Amino acid sequence: MAKTATLSKLRQKHGQDSREVILEVALKLFTKKGYEGTSIDEIRETAGFKSKASLYNHFKNKEEVSDALTIRILAQIEHVILTAYQSVAPDPLAQFIAVFRAYIQWGLTHRQEYVFRIIKAQEIRMLTGKYDYFSTHPSLIYPRSKNY
Repeated sequence: MAKTATLSKLRQKHGQDSREVILEVALKLFTKKGYEGTSIDEIRETAGFKSKASLYNHFKNKEEVSDALTIRILAQIEHVILTAYQSVAPDPLAQFIAVFRAYIQWGLTHRQEYVFRIIKAQEIRMLTGKYDYFSTHPSLIYPRSKNY
């Protein structure tokens, strides 16, 4: 029953745009369970798709869902940063402060997206052989993500 209610709210929010429903569900699951802890079938089921084919009409795999989320989030961040940058006098310090404040404010008002960006940044670090900070300090991210 709860899944149906959540799905109904998502469909009302996005109309009948199934792609957006998939992205919203994936964002919630990725920030709650992590990328590796979330399966494409779980995304499909939570988004209310009965068959795999209906989800695969929008995305080939979980990586493509993650990439689409990343692109959407980066576009949001770019808009926020450019707006802040252009809203102040052409003084480098004022621009830096405006951009920094805007990014922090965005992170505070878009917590799931912010957590997802941290997860993606860590994924890139792991792929490039950089230090895996969150494997030694998981409490910095995962307990907070349970509220999403």
